Amino acid sequence: MSIQNIALSGLAGSNKALSTVANNIANTDTVAFKASDAIFGNLATSDKTGAGTSILGIKTDFTQGGQTSTGRALDMMIDGNGYFVVSKEGSDTDLYTRNGQFSLDAEGNLVTTSGLSVQGYKQNANGQYPLNPENILIPSNYGTPEITDSVVMDLNLKSSGDSFSTSVAVYDSLGAQNNMDLNFTNTGANAWDVSYELDGTTYGPFAINFATTGEITAAPVHTLAIPGFSSGAGAQNIDIDLTALTQFEGSHSVNSINTNGYGIGSLESIEITSEGIISANYSNGQSIQDYKLAMVTFPNDDGLVDTGNGNYAAGYAAGTAKLSGAGENGVGNVISSALESSNVDLTNELVSLITYQKSFKASSKVISTASQLDEATLNMTR
Repeated sequence: MSIQNIALSGLAGSNKALSTVANNIANTDTVAFKASDAIFGNLATSDKTGAGTSILGIKTDFTQGGQTSTGRALDMMIDGNGYFVVSKEGSDTDLYTRNGQFSLDAEGNLVTTSGLSVQGYKQNANGQYPLNPENILIPSNYGTPEITDSVVMDLNLKSSGDSFSTSVAVYDSLGAQNNMDLNFTNTGANAWDVSYELDGTTYGPFAINFATTGEITAAPVHTLAIPGFSSGAGAQNIDIDLTALTQFEGSHSVNSINTNGYGIGSLESIEITSEGIISANYSNGQSIQDYKLAMVTFPNDDGLVDTGNGNYAAGYAAGTAKLSGAGENGVGNVISSALESSNVDLTNELVSLITYQKSFKASSKVISTASQLDEATLNMTR
């Protein structure tokens, strides 16, 4: 093996190692990026002088990076072992990532920054999450409307007052919100009338009476038989409970109004538990926990193949993927509103940069010296 070829192998090895360092430095701020190192190996010859070096491979450092808080619920990191499972539409092969920068697309699918669908386990009728990964879908609207059939009022009527009005929201069979006005009119000492106006129709007046101590004594509950709504919603009965009504001097005041019923709710917020259960909360007060994040571990992380964008494919050497949930079977917990930082140690990379640079220059010097020797040898023969 010529001196030049040996030195060239050193140049090639140093150049590839420098490329690895450059890639690490470039990804210092890349979410969940894993640094890599070039593994050198010597080349042997029969005369034991050696034939230089070669790069045996690039080894990835899969140690966990730091935690960066974001305040955004759909940003997630894994505190410990494991990977999120993601899938490309039309592909039968899943990919795996530690980059938890997720969002919802126009259809409500949970996706990565590169548009891959995040996989989860769907809740069954028994409240369990079987290990059958599928796309996670968070609907933007949710709920079958429930009519309002109960209104419980706690308010005070000023004993020397003449009238007082307030309103309450009630839901019809189509899920629409309707405002029902309550109008109280003083008809004498300790006596009032109340009427209810809903969808252009007035119900009442109903007489109510108070004791000299201020508590209501007569007609504390009224049932309104609503024949239907102008919107096309069906008939419904509404029980209005005024048992807590009082008549004291001071001021008219509404202490509380409790109603049931709700319409179709719009998505208001999303919460993710440490076990990876996704809770979607809606404006109608409803909440669903349809999905749990799918997680996976491998016997040998070194067998994973980097496909870019923070995603890995399972190479043969990785072994069989083991599906699990967060916090189970050695898998780390999920931290919401946080991301895993790159595990690149910039100081170490700069030291490596200097080391490989010196090796490159030294190998170049060997080639230059060998050329001078060859030239001297040629001159001797002239």
